[in-house]
Parts: sequence; C-alpha cells; structure tokens
Amino acid sequence: MIDPLTSSEAHEPDVYVAVEPVAAPAPRPRMTGSQRRQVILAAARREFARAGYHGASTARIAQAAGCSEPMLYKHFSGKQALFAETLDDVYLVIEARFDALFAQEGDIFTNLHGQLPAIMADAAYAEMMQLRKLAIALVTEPAVHDALVDIEHRHMKRVSDAVVKAIAAGTARPDIEPDYVAWMWTGMVLAACQREAMEPRGFVLMLPHALTFLDSLRIDSSHA
Repeated sequence: MIDPLTSSEAHEPDVYVAVEPVAAPAPRPRMTGSQRRQVILAAARREFARAGYHGASTARIAQAAGCSEPMLYKHFSGKQALFAETLDDVYLVIEARFDALFAQEGDIFTNLHGQLPAIMADAAYAEMMQLRKLAIALVTEPAVHDALVDIEHRHMKRVSDAVVKAIAAGTARPDIEPDYVAWMWTGMVLAACQREAMEPRGFVLMLPHALTFLDSLRIDSSHA
C-alpha cells in the first residue's frame, strides 16, 4: 500500500503556466455620416433594381447596409427621397465613366465606340437602366421628378459638349448639331429603358444601333 504522504507524487511542486491574456478584438471604426450614406445608397441600388420601387423594402435595405431602419431614416426622409438619391447616385457612377472616356486623347467618338460595350456590360449600367425605367413611372413624385430633370440637364450638356469638342478637333462632322446628337442619344436611352421594362437586360439591344449612330457622326471620306 502506498502512503500518500510519502509518495513521490505528493511532493511534486505545483507547476503554474503563465498564460498570455487574449487581446480583445479591436473595435470596428465608426463610419462617418457620408460613408454610412454611401453604404445605404449602394444597398438601395441593389434592392430597387431587384424588387422595383413598390416591392423594395427599407428594412431589407437597412439590413444589407448593416444599420437599423431608424438609422436609414436619419439619412433619408422617406422611401421616395431614398429612391431619388439612389437614381442620382448610380448616374454619377456612369457619368464618371463617360467623363474619363471623354478626357482621353484621340477621337471622342472612336473611343466611345470602342468602350461602350464594356460600359454597358458594367453592373452599374444595368442598375442605372433598371432605376431609370422605374423613375419614368414615378415622375409625378416631386423628388423623383427633380432628380430626372437634373439628370437630363447634365446628360444633354455632357453629350453636347462632347460633340462641340469633337467638331473643334476635326474628328466629327461639322454639319451635325450638338443638341440634335444629345436628343437622339437621350431617345435611344429611353427606348432602351422600354426594352428593359419588357425583359431583363433588354437594354443591350440598343448597343448595335448606338454604335451605328456613333459611326454616322465621325468624319469619313464622304465628309472630308
């Protein structure tokens, strides 16, 4: 029989292992108001494009943006205001693409002809077409009406200025009227919106006709 008081196990000293304290995870940095607003707008773009205006849920938008509905309404006065700003926001994304393209060296319309397919394949362009389609049906809503008026004004000026620049550079026909080109381009966009209303991504049917229209603006041997 082993005496517990004389056994070797009874005299082994206690061993203490130092354990490094586990550092608490660093707190996530708080978003600024403008950052939170942009996250909400990005979530709203996806929700409105997916579900339409009436089917869209501000609760789902808030959840996708990682905030509460009260926080969403702190930044936007209501669903209509949120939609109007979402529409404007997605246009700003596409306008930035066109501005960068127009600032490139060379023939504006040749550059546009080469890059328009990629622009129209962009997810933001599809969202823009889907939201523009919805906006037409909501044009009697004051916030949406004002957003559409401002967007159209910017669009017309951007296209007209591009035509003026191309004519001055000698790469576009001198007999074309800048406002005519702007209105024709607007008409194609609206026709594409109608196709989008009839079938998803129906707006891409506009592409070959848009490219043909761009070709008609450039100087060739018959206009030299």
